[in-house]
Formats: sequence, C-alpha cells, structure tokens
Amino acid sequence: MVLEEYADQWFEMPQEQSPYMQFAVKCKKPDIIPSVVHYDGTSRVQTINKKQHNGLYSLLVEWNKKTGVPILLNTSLNIKNQPLLNDKNDLKKWNMKHSAL
Repeated sequence: MVLEEYADQWFEMPQEQSPYMQFAVKCKKPDIIPSVVHYDGTSRVQTINKKQHNGLYSLLVEWNKKTGVPILLNTSLNIKNQPLLNDKNDLKKWNMKHSAL
C-alpha cells in the first residue's frame, strides 16, 4: 500500500490510482523497499487516499512521518492465478503445492 500522492515517486505508475492492486509495475527505489519488490523489479501496487480509506490513509501518513517511506506491505495468501484462499480445502491445495518446495 502506498499513499496515492507518493505513488509516482516510488513506482512507474500507468495511472494515478490503483486501489485494487491491478498492476505490477517497476519499482523506482528497490534498494529502499526490497521486501515489496518481486525478482523482476516490479511490485503490485495498491494506492490509498483519504476518501477511499481514512484509517489506512492516516496510518500510512504516520508511518511516512516516522520512516520517510509512505509504503506498507499488504499481502494475501493465494495460489498463483487463483483468488484468495477461502476455506480448508483451498489451504490443503496450497499446502500440497508448497510442501515440495
């Protein structure tokens, strides 16, 4: 998650907003935020603005004041090309796929 007003400073954004993590875009500062960057130098960006979600926006503003980084990692557990895991059956499938790694 990134404060919307800072997104273009950190990522090569195709548009101003990306509230639903629809894009994997090149990170401009991978050395500063390596944990949110994929092996190919991209990140899946979710922009946050005050109107959209005031609570998350306020959290990111405070985090940015303390760290100078307007970004927090927002992740989900899912199987590649599938939606979020929803039940025990999904979790079993995920475990089988990843237990061999």
